[in-house]
Amino acid sequence: MNQLEKIELLRQADLFSPLEDRSIEQLAAGSKSSRFDRKARISRTGDLSPGIRLVRCGLLKLSIHSHQGQEKVIAMLDRGKAFGQAEIFSGQPFHYDAHSISKVELLTVSRDSVRRVSQADARFNRALVECLSRQFDALVRDIKYASGYTVSQRLVSFLLYRAEAQSGKEAMVELAFTKTALASRLGMSPESFSRTLRFLQDRGLITVRVRRIRINDVDALSDLLAESLRDGTCLMHLSSDQPFRTPVLRH
Repeated sequence: MNQLEKIELLRQADLFSPLEDRSIEQLAAGSKSSRFDRKARISRTGDLSPGIRLVRCGLLKLSIHSHQGQEKVIAMLDRGKAFGQAEIFSGQPFHYDAHSISKVELLTVSRDSVRRVSQADARFNRALVECLSRQFDALVRDIKYASGYTVSQRLVSFLLYRAEAQSGKEAMVELAFTKTALASRLGMSPESFSRTLRFLQDRGLITVRVRRIRINDVDALSDLLAESLRDGTCLMHLSSDQPFRTPVLRH
């Protein structure tokens, strides 16, 4: 990745787009690109953040593991998304692993460059605060779903959340990642994930085409979830459709 390509990537990313040209150029000068094959380990729990790692292309996942080895995906990142920013300022090591799902190219903006620009450009500080606020909101939403929603309710909530920006009776949800990865992200087993999709499809509420899920009636799907939450009943008769308790991570 040459200097012009680095600058263009930074300008397109939400985290860096508000910055002045001079700040963008300084960050690009203090960055380096790297490539990873599919299923490669990018970083592990306990590593210190080398800087803000921005995805140029491909898809990666951030995950934690239980003592029994069970994986919980906490985030999936594609082009323009970044990780490592919180650890730069907290001084804490990563509490999660990062692995590529597909071939990935990253741009790592060095810790020193980030700190220098944050001291000189107030817009960067605001962008960082907004980014970390969105991540915190997502964490709160995940804890809410994990502690009080059944596995099928979590999937329906995810579909409705992704459909919020669309208007009309129908909505299209496109998955940038595998169904297995999404199941882990939602705290579901792949089997429960597939059964929930079949249940919703059999009722005519959704249509599944590989990684494209069409919601045929957004209001009907929303009503189904609301009724389930109000009555405290499961969306369907699955032995696994029970509230899943996840310990709160403390940083």
